[in-house]
Amino acid sequence: MYMHALPIKHVSIVIPCFNSAATLGETVRRIRDTLANRFELEFILVNDGSADNTWQEILNLQVQSQTVKSIDLMRNFGEHNAAITGLRFVSGDTAIIVDDDLQHPASEILKLLDELAKGYDVVYGRYIDKQHSLWRNIGSSLNDKLATILLNKPKSLYMSSFKAMRRPLVDAVCAYDGPFVYIDGLIFWTTENIGQVDVEHTARSDGRSNYNIRRLVRLHLNLATGFSVIPLRVASLSGVVMAVLGAILAAFFVYEKLTRHDLNIPIGWASTIVCLLVIGGIVLAMLGIIGEYVGRIFLSLNRKPQSVIREVVETE
Repeated sequence: MYMHALPIKHVSIVIPCFNSAATLGETVRRIRDTLANRFELEFILVNDGSADNTWQEILNLQVQSQTVKSIDLMRNFGEHNAAITGLRFVSGDTAIIVDDDLQHPASEILKLLDELAKGYDVVYGRYIDKQHSLWRNIGSSLNDKLATILLNKPKSLYMSSFKAMRRPLVDAVCAYDGPFVYIDGLIFWTTENIGQVDVEHTARSDGRSNYNIRRLVRLHLNLATGFSVIPLRVASLSGVVMAVLGAILAAFFVYEKLTRHDLNIPIGWASTIVCLLVIGGIVLAMLGIIGEYVGRIFLSLNRKPQSVIREVVETE
């Protein structure tokens, strides 16, 4: 793939914030100290329905610096929804999505930018040593395997929340107005010009991860049913396989009945088993998956909000 080097002048740092009052100020300070001398810099801080003093901390950071844009959402919509909301306020030629918990060292942003400058549309940070909990790593591994199957993601590419994006890609991602946001899925829909670079990943300095099992399941559903029809094809294939098995079993029962006169099978038992296997297999394999798609269509048609902004504060 042909690429040409592109200069990076104005960097927008997008930080979805959730219950991060204790770490957000230090996150912003470290990034500013690292990048301010090399790039024009702005911060887009999105409060995703935090229960602590995160919004007040964001406002305090805005008072201290004119480079901060503050966005307050009415409730918690999820990390990807908050991130895409922040991306819509980007004014730089490059956007970096960074976690709010100091797990993405500011110095590693330079690695993303250096790789992006080679001409990529997006560059992912690949963690050398992930500092997540065991169950979070398991969920991340499952998500990676699903993306490989459903999005045709290269196996060698690791999708992380730590990424740098060119402005044209940012604009393309932000064109999506559906309620079920999965930014990586939107990226893979849009471009194949994707890079990655090894980065450090540090342990959380305060609290614990805001991701729980429910959030990870919701993320996997967004990936599976929001950006691929493969689950529907799997459901159809499952129905066909069960129908074939039922037909084979029916033929077996007929053969046994014709060749073994001493076979003591209650009348109606074979037909009942065959019908249950064929019809039940088809219905159960497809109903849940189709229902998920239909439910998402219903919510989309009824304009379930991607996010709702209570307040935007920008320095004039």
